[in-house]
Amino acid sequence: MANETVQFVRVEVKISTLVTGSDGAQLVKSISYDKTFTDGTGTDQVGAVWNDDTRSLASTTETLDLDGLTDFKGATMSDNNAVKVFCIINNETATGKKLIVGGGDWAAATMMLVDSTDKINIGPGGILLAVSPVDGYTVTASTGDGLLLDSGSNTVSFSPFIAFDNA
Repeated sequence: MANETVQFVRVEVKISTLVTGSDGAQLVKSISYDKTFTDGTGTDQVGAVWNDDTRSLASTTETLDLDGLTDFKGATMSDNNAVKVFCIINNETATGKKLIVGGGDWAAATMMLVDSTDKINIGPGGILLAVSPVDGYTVTASTGDGLLLDSGSNTVSFSPFIAFDNA
């Protein structure tokens, strides 16, 4: 168990739009998602949080060991059995500076991706967010805990955030 108590993790997403037609008619739409997690190991609960304000890859790949990250106090985070909140922000602004996520050994059937060869491109200024408050995305120590990140032929700065349900 991590040596920290998570006070809360809150995910808020709101998308609003206003479209005006050539005849002056307007369409207003809004969707929102709001989920708060408290400390623990069940539904709507997380027991450990990891983030890095800025990481950078220079024309290379990195495999994040999801069951061996270091918490804010310097302790190794183990027993991370499910990811409840997964977020990566691509901090770049220049065209073409994509961050590629996926293709590692993080068990594909239990992650957001269906196959171990599936990948997601996060474009400059983009965000990848996945929230699974009930089941989470399973992390299996040593065999299914490697998240592959790839900057292609670019240098890409990004900010990852992961909240775990840990046993």
